[in-house]
Amino acid sequence: MEANLIHFIASDAHNAVNRSFLMKQAYKHIQNRYGLDMVYYLKENAEYLVEGNTVYKAIPSRVKKKKILGLF
Repeated sequence: MEANLIHFIASDAHNAVNRSFLMKQAYKHIQNRYGLDMVYYLKENAEYLVEGNTVYKAIPSRVKKKKILGLF
């Protein structure tokens, strides 16, 4: 998300009886970490996709690689 490479989130909800459907928790986590604007962005893009419209894509930024022990 930090690099603007995620445009919407989804769930494999075809079997909600035997598996949990955790979209509310996922959006709450995103809101806590990235803010309410990111939640609106993801939800609106999901709606655009379902309606057959073009999704909004922010300009990607460079992905920062994590270093192992600060060396690599």
